[in-house]
Amino acid sequence: MSEKKFDSLASLSELIKDKSQIAETESPSFQKQNLEIYLTKKNRGGKTATIIRGFILGYKDLNNLFKEVKKQCSTGGSIKNGEMLIQGDFIEKICVYFENKGHNIKRVNS
Repeated sequence: MSEKKFDSLASLSELIKDKSQIAETESPSFQKQNLEIYLTKKNRGGKTATIIRGFILGYKDLNNLFKEVKKQCSTGGSIKNGEMLIQGDFIEKICVYFENKGHNIKRVNS
C-alpha cells in the first residue's frame, strides 16, 4: 500500500478540506434506524455498562446525541466503534428517552 506524499502545505490543506466535507455530509434520518441496547460486564472489572449500537450517524451527530444521553443519565461513558458505552445500568432510562423522542429500540440479551 503506497502512502500519498505531500509536496507542499497547499496539497495537505486540500486533503483536510476533503475530509471536512465528508464529515459534514448529512446522516440518514435517525428515526428510521434500528437500535439495540444491552448490559455487559465483560472486560470491565465487574462493573456494569449499558451498550447502545446500530447507529448510522455521522461522527458529529452521534457525538451530540451521546452528550444528550449522558446528561439524561447523569453519568460518563464513551463512543467506541460506533457504539455508545454508558457507565452503569441505565437500560430503562435510555429506552424511555429514545421512545419519548419517537425512536425504536430493541433490548438484546448478551
